Amino acid sequence: MGTDLVSSKIEVDDLLFAKRFGLQIGEDYSHAIEVMTVFPEYALLKYRQILEQICSKLCSQHQIQIEYFDTLHSQIKELKHQGWIDGRLSSVFSELKKLTNSAVHKTLSQSDDSDFKNNPEFQQLRSQADENRKLQLIKDAERGRELLLQVMTACGKEFKCIAKNETLVMAKLESLELNTLILNALNSNSAHEKFMGGKAIEKMLTEQQAESESLIENDVDTAHRKSQLKIALSLYKAAVDIDAELDDLPISMWGEPNKAADLRFSRSRAEYLFHFADIAINEDLELGIEDQGLTALRIAAKKGFAPAMALLGARLYTESQFSEAYELLMAAAMSDSMLALRFLYHYYSDGEACDKDPDLAKQYIEKACELGCTQSMINISYDYFNGNTFSKDIDKAKKWMKLARDKGDVRAKFAYEAFFGNKLQEITKAFTDELMDRLNEFGVDNKQQPISVGQKVGVNEPCPCGSGKKYKKCCRNKLI
Repeated sequence: MGTDLVSSKIEVDDLLFAKRFGLQIGEDYSHAIEVMTVFPEYALLKYRQILEQICSKLCSQHQIQIEYFDTLHSQIKELKHQGWIDGRLSSVFSELKKLTNSAVHKTLSQSDDSDFKNNPEFQQLRSQADENRKLQLIKDAERGRELLLQVMTACGKEFKCIAKNETLVMAKLESLELNTLILNALNSNSAHEKFMGGKAIEKMLTEQQAESESLIENDVDTAHRKSQLKIALSLYKAAVDIDAELDDLPISMWGEPNKAADLRFSRSRAEYLFHFADIAINEDLELGIEDQGLTALRIAAKKGFAPAMALLGARLYTESQFSEAYELLMAAAMSDSMLALRFLYHYYSDGEACDKDPDLAKQYIEKACELGCTQSMINISYDYFNGNTFSKDIDKAKKWMKLARDKGDVRAKFAYEAFFGNKLQEITKAFTDELMDRLNEFGVDNKQQPISVGQKVGVNEPCPCGSGKKYKKCCRNKLI
């Protein structure tokens, strides 16, 4: 009859395919793709969360106890060891994991550039570095999508989410721009769109600051920045309130306002709580909401959101609440939080929370460096240079500072030039000259007076240097 009994290939785009893994993975994937070019770091964060969910599903399916393999690294390693994923797929998992480490947050992990705010050269380099980093993050997000598609394809067969005659393709999406995200947020009652609107405003503010020609923030700049942050904060708060779905609560609950307020945070997603808390706590907006921010941050941390655990742990450490800080930092470090790893280095190197432990301090700081945290590279470089925690080693100090510099950290570029370049000698000479001038000014009446050539002094006479000793027991043997 000439009938073709072989079924033709059916193309399934990755957005539809991701939904077959569950509602959460489907949402995370579509949210990442729609903003991949304007928020590449957010896309990478979502890829990381999806990878963690898939690994968790694989471990559960093959009865691998997650309580013993509680990090993404250990799960990938164990899945390979037991033969559930082969070497090639394990490499894909590991590359995606490493790639998503570049998704860092605007928190205490950022370098403090206040020392260089009046330096035009630094500001110009920082602007260029920010632009280069943005382009690299976009490339990373595009590569991450490719890798995640490979992961989902392989695991789709494992979870029976894909038919033999289906082939996966990447959906063609027009990435949403910042203005569109903000407009959508203002006209939508969707918690996610409110949230993305807040992120868009923060992103726009960051870009405006990077392009500003003014090196010192004046009153107008301050008012402008605070007004934008207040809008972003209100959108994050709206996302929290909408996501809480308080309309579902029994009417009797509304008679207890405090309980309803607590439930508002408890019922919302940790991601929304974290971004609300980040502004409420770290920005001085004179709104009197820091306590709300701390409550939101604590609840987000309690929900197991690694960035919230890291930020709260870092904050508690700076407040000398070491016991609680340690537990939070250790939990966040399990998810490869650079901020948590860096503060665990401080925990064991500062000598405030416990006796110094150079081995543990080195373990955590080098792990943060391995994940790409340039601030940690600067920290370990300074440590080796000064010999604070580790034995003084100028070669190692130079190596770590150079690595941070080569990764585009502008502070590291300046520090490398100052400590290991030609400027070190200039700085040392200038410091020495100034020190000697100060000493001469301060001690001119007390300094030892030189003895003129040809001056005759009896060996038993008082020494002319003014020491009060006899000449033979003082400066006689010092003359050349």
